[in-house]
Amino acid sequence: MADSVLFIAIDFGTSSSGYAFSLNTKQQQDQILVSSWISVAGHRTPKTPTCILFNENQTFMHFGYEALQTYTLTTPRDEAQRLYLFENFKMELYGKEIHRELMLTAKNGAQMKALKVFSESLRYLKNHVLDSIAANTSGRKFTASDVTWVLTIPAIWSPAAKQFMRESAIEAGLVTETEPERLIIALEPEAASVHCKQLPSEGFIVEYSNEEKLENDPGTQYMVVDCGGGTIDITVHEVVEGGNLKELHAASGNGMGGEAVDRKFISFLKKIFSEEVFVEFEDSKEQVIRPKTRQYPPSQERHQAPQEEAYLVADGSPRSTNGPKRPGTAPSISPLDHNPPSPRDTETLFRGAARLVIS
Repeated sequence: MADSVLFIAIDFGTSSSGYAFSLNTKQQQDQILVSSWISVAGHRTPKTPTCILFNENQTFMHFGYEALQTYTLTTPRDEAQRLYLFENFKMELYGKEIHRELMLTAKNGAQMKALKVFSESLRYLKNHVLDSIAANTSGRKFTASDVTWVLTIPAIWSPAAKQFMRESAIEAGLVTETEPERLIIALEPEAASVHCKQLPSEGFIVEYSNEEKLENDPGTQYMVVDCGGGTIDITVHEVVEGGNLKELHAASGNGMGGEAVDRKFISFLKKIFSEEVFVEFEDSKEQVIRPKTRQYPPSQERHQAPQEEAYLVADGSPRSTNGPKRPGTAPSISPLDHNPPSPRDTETLFRGAARLVIS
């Protein structure tokens, strides 16, 4: 890990995913950067939806916004029924017996190996971040072997689920079996906690950067509650001398994240309006947004190289450019310490995970 020139943290979430990275400049405080994603509506977001699309031959097509756009907006229903769309599949690793032959069910009811769905998702994110860095560093290209990778997982994941994610990362080409030390599996709330100790001790407001940081205030105890799409993870730490952290309570949580709230709310609506009315509502909504004929053919490339809006210079600072914007594939690389994207809570996991290996 010491000879890594690049550190990349991937937050593979239930609802959304993203990444952050930092070059190993040997400086006391290396700059951590994240990408922004352009949604179908043209909005800038710090993450892209965790959904992946395969064709009828189970060949990868798209990930994130482009997967949703292709399946929902540009593909007629009869054609879409032949495609494999997977959404919110991360929680399939929770509370189940995990093995390499585990199967996932797509939107069309067909099944595919979970290992392929997870590994192809990680492969896309790996290619995306490496392409983004190459395009923003005057053409210098990095390979996966140049990187120390950090992959965040919920605190409640079983040892089998953790091993499954490690095998998915190997299958995706992030690391090889001969260099397992280049992959760090980090618990999501602990990564967030590492970031929190870099914040001002009063109020955790990052704009007040001149105030004393939490890591310089030994004896401070705090709790991090990470409310994600699939899980709620909690960790409790105390700052000790030297800015280190002492665990006061083992990381814990449950599977009652935002997606569970959505399911409960839908169930509530069905009780009020009946199952039949809700199904009719869902069908009518799809008919409004889905075309009867194909509007344009989806791209068949393995992964789409991003259209950049920024590039990095030698000192690591970004410079903006005016490039075309394409949904889901146009990340704008920006330093987290200057004008971070909103909402802020999506950044804490990245920064903390990156600091696990740079500090």
